[in-house]
Amino acid sequence: MNKIEHKTKFGKILISTDIQNELFYIKAIGGITPYLLKKDYEELLTFAENVDSFDYVVDISKLLWAHPINLKYLFKIKNHPKKRAHYVISSFWLQRSLAHMFRWVLTIEKTFESFQKYQEYKSNQ
Repeated sequence: MNKIEHKTKFGKILISTDIQNELFYIKAIGGITPYLLKKDYEELLTFAENVDSFDYVVDISKLLWAHPINLKYLFKIKNHPKKRAHYVISSFWLQRSLAHMFRWVLTIEKTFESFQKYQEYKSNQ
């Protein structure tokens, strides 16, 4: 897996990409600003050049807040033609519930309590 980190004074994103498994995986930590989401989208565009399709997986377990303007980039990610599924991971039931409630906005397919649960789900498909 290729690992990339972008950070600001408010928070950071850790991006792991796996071309073989067509996986774009992000861990959001702290506060997520439009700058960080822009970097996420730029990395996604680069990654998408090397795959036919991909899963977009976001771990929000350590997310404290997200800037409302982030929706601009989230809609760009939502509409990427190679994105086949959008999954959310959180160890907290409240975050999973909120992601589930707003899944129609961002086309979130499913939520998981851990990355391991996501992998189990994918291996059973």
